[in-house]
This record gives sequence, structure tokens and C-alpha cells, in this order.
Amino acid sequence: MIEYVFVLVGARACGKGTLAKIVAEHHGEKSFSFSTGVKFRDIAEDPMHEHHRVVTEQMPAGFYISDKISIEVFKLAFGSLNGELDSARFLFLDGVVRTSVQAEEIIPKVRKRFPKAKIITIEIETPRDVCLNRAMARAEEEDRSDDCESSFVTHWEQYSKHKDSLRSSMAEHCDELKIFPSREMRDKDAVPILRHIGLIPRKRAWEILRDTAYHENSLEEELYT
Repeated sequence: MIEYVFVLVGARACGKGTLAKIVAEHHGEKSFSFSTGVKFRDIAEDPMHEHHRVVTEQMPAGFYISDKISIEVFKLAFGSLNGELDSARFLFLDGVVRTSVQAEEIIPKVRKRFPKAKIITIEIETPRDVCLNRAMARAEEEDRSDDCESSFVTHWEQYSKHKDSLRSSMAEHCDELKIFPSREMRDKDAVPILRHIGLIPRKRAWEILRDTAYHENSLEEELYT
């Protein structure tokens, strides 16, 4: 049964997926991640899909997919999840909510489906240049057309435009809103955030930090002392 829903928000390549990945590595089937970005890329590969043209035009250019289509895609995909969630305790919604309009439609539906779950927004604030470099590296590794530099610049502008209103909506509709500054978001950089929200035990956190020769900053000192 889902006990916690973590809604991950932040700019493109800020590290949302990295957080979900580390939790999945530690908790296995107890954690489930849902990404609308993945759903949109599936649509882009299906020329028969009703939203194929819009997605293939807007996504590579860096524009947000419209609220109407984003909400519709989420409802259909989320509604089809059944057995995948049977053994899960933690649900990560990766990039599902990008605007206040989406928050006002999507979060109440998530709460209705999981009325006993605690819904927590995790906003990751990563510097623009770090996100850009990470997106460029990801574009080469994964051959993602939506991670080119011009696309990233447009997407960052969209993110900046909606950031404040989205934060207000998430604070209103979720049980908690946690904002974490991040210098980079490699596996080791996600550890303090996950330790803070209780998803990685202290021993495992220190193992990751030790194995990556990680040095503490003020945030980690607060979390681990």
C-alpha cells in the first residue's frame, strides 16, 4: 500500500530521476516511479497516437506540453496502474506536475486514489549551468533530442516562468513542501536529501558517501550529526 507520494519538481536535468533511482536501488519493489516525460517520449514514437504531432513538435523545442494534454496523459496512464503498485510503499511522480494548473488537477486525484498516503513535494534547485551540462551529457548518452542546448534554454525559461506559482500551488495541495539546493545531482549528491526524508538509513547513506569519497558540506553536517 502506498504510504508516501513524493512529487518531484525542478528544472530539466536537475536530478529528479536520480532521486527515484537511488530509492529504487535500496527499496526495490517497495518503490515505484512514474514519469510523464517517459510517457511523452512513448507518444513521440507512436505516429498513430492522437497527440503525436503536438508532442514531436513541442518537446524537442523545449516547450511545455499544454496543461490539457499533460493532465489527460497523466490521467490515462496513472489510471492504468494497478498491479505495479501492489507491493509499493513509496510512489515517485517525476516531472508530472509542471504548472499550477496541473497541480490543481493532478494532486487532488492522487489524494483521492491514495487517501491515507502523505503527499510530499520535493523541489530540487540546481544551478542552470549544472543542469545544462547534465542535459548535454544525457543527450549524448541516451540520444535524446529534447536535451539539445536550444531546447534546454527554452525549457529553462518555461520552468522559471511557472516556478513561483507552481511552488504556491504545491504548498497548498500537498502535505509538505521541501526545497533542497543541489550543487550537482549525481548519485552521491542525492543522499542528503533522501536521508533527510527518511528513505535511506544512516548506515547505507554513509556507505554511499564513503564509496564515492564524498566530502560534507553544511547541509550534510546538519543531516548526519
